[in-house]
Amino acid sequence: MRPTAVIVFIQMILVLLCWMMDAGAFIYPTVGGVDLEYMSHAGLDELNLYFPRYYIVVYLVFLYVKYGVLLTFVAALVLWKDGRESFTSFIRWVFPAETTVAQLLLGLLAATIVVLVAYGSVRPLVNDPFLFQLFLARSYLLLSLATFSAWSILRFDRIHRHVADFLFEPQLPQVLAFFRIFFFGYLSLLYIREFMPLASNLGAINKVALPTIGWLVDLTPVSSELYTAICVIGAVFSLLSAIGLFTRVSMAINALAVFYVVATPNFFGKLEHHQLIIWIAWILAVSPCYSSFSIDAKRKALTDGLPNGQFGFPLKVIWLHFGLIYFFAGFHKLWLCGFDWALTDSMINQVRIEWFENYWTVSDWRLDRIPWLLKFGGLAVIYFELAFIFLILFRKLKWLAIFGGLAMHNVIGKLMFISFSQDLQAFYTAFIPWGRILSRNSLGQHNNSGGYRALSFSILLPLSLLFINVIYGILNISSYPFSVYPVYAQIIPPHVKSFEYRILDSGYENVNVWQEAKTARYNWERYARTEYQTIRNWQSGLGRDSSQVRTLWKRLSLEVPTVANVDSIEVYIVEHSLDPDSATVRISETYIMSIFP
Repeated sequence: MRPTAVIVFIQMILVLLCWMMDAGAFIYPTVGGVDLEYMSHAGLDELNLYFPRYYIVVYLVFLYVKYGVLLTFVAALVLWKDGRESFTSFIRWVFPAETTVAQLLLGLLAATIVVLVAYGSVRPLVNDPFLFQLFLARSYLLLSLATFSAWSILRFDRIHRHVADFLFEPQLPQVLAFFRIFFFGYLSLLYIREFMPLASNLGAINKVALPTIGWLVDLTPVSSELYTAICVIGAVFSLLSAIGLFTRVSMAINALAVFYVVATPNFFGKLEHHQLIIWIAWILAVSPCYSSFSIDAKRKALTDGLPNGQFGFPLKVIWLHFGLIYFFAGFHKLWLCGFDWALTDSMINQVRIEWFENYWTVSDWRLDRIPWLLKFGGLAVIYFELAFIFLILFRKLKWLAIFGGLAMHNVIGKLMFISFSQDLQAFYTAFIPWGRILSRNSLGQHNNSGGYRALSFSILLPLSLLFINVIYGILNISSYPFSVYPVYAQIIPPHVKSFEYRILDSGYENVNVWQEAKTARYNWERYARTEYQTIRNWQSGLGRDSSQVRTLWKRLSLEVPTVANVDSIEVYIVEHSLDPDSATVRISETYIMSIFP
């Protein structure tokens, strides 16, 4: 082993010891009369009281505890004199060259079993169970990713070749054309049926900046008339793209329209995740999807009809976006909540809170009465989300991801009324193996013209889009057009606090706003999490956000005609149990303010 590798190895051992010391603070808050948790955050003046002779040394040790990982990588970068070879020599020492994928997965499985056993056996013994299991989950995540990364370094050339072959696998032009026809035909319906109805109330509420694009939110003009017009423009050019008439121009115009139409309703304080529609539209806009089954292809000889990587690449990038959506959902569940997300009663409450937000619409599947099954399902969801992006890279395993994803969405849709059927499930059509179907009849041929590897705008833009979404996923940023998708990474308590509106106007005393909203099919679930956050901020001492409360009422009154013209409302915070059997029981209620629209 080279000297550099030895130094890196020693650094990693020290980091591991630091992590163990940090974990020890959860189990043994004091060691030899020293409070580890306190010492790790103490300043020089405080340490001087305990260790007057060597307080600086103690301070440096605990400083290394907190920033050991960073120091490891900085030292590695400084000390690498021989480039990658010096590092790979260390990696080869850890992973023998003959380590296979199966052995790697077996090692990760063993680590998973050990972590889950530690979770079940040690968690009940510690002073702060949540922090302990969170540390356990984060260490597990980081070490698993480090293990996989280190193993990948040794096989960089092989993995690079596999990923390139995956991205540029030759496909028939008809494969991409079929998806073009479906996507733009479906998008034209979305413009008219889903987005155009949003125009009526657009602009009635003040804009709220989105992360990283606050400037664009301020500059974008918004009005009902403009929004309706762009919906019509988008629908027209989507249809032109579907039939393949002036396809490149039509897709370019649609690329602008789809961003405005999908993103603009999210400029007013509530973000809905439909970014995938924009991503697919942009990817197809720079692709040769018009080369078959289009009027343009009939007028011009656009392709020789043979398989080529340029027809498979756009679909594979779309696949990878699905992988990112799922991967970061699973990653952040573990990173922010740990194994408690799935293995505590929070999993039951995750289900019940969705019933509550749908006006106590309880699923026929009462899995909340079978806690062990629900918890096992929650853990399975996390691991499936993490594995999806890796499964789709392999021809024989991708069907596990595809059918598993559809099954997951439909089970969750039946149980929690969250199916993502409008975009995620609809766009699973990108996975349909038209190439295999067409290659068996006269439309396709078995000839293989080779992969398409030329670096061009049609390659750079989709890859750039993918890379930026990776960054947003890592940072857990929800915005437009780049974003992480909902991660649902929260520990849900057994009780929930929400707003209750009581109308004081004469003749409205007996009006139940909740029931009126339910009758009008007001989508309260869409804004419920904003309510919860507003209440938490107020009760944690951050102040009462009265403007947010007024905005929430205004949203409701705009969509529930029977309460649109009231003059005075009292707002209460009401606490309910999430158990449907106790739905009518109020645990507490607190008056907070009155609204006079």
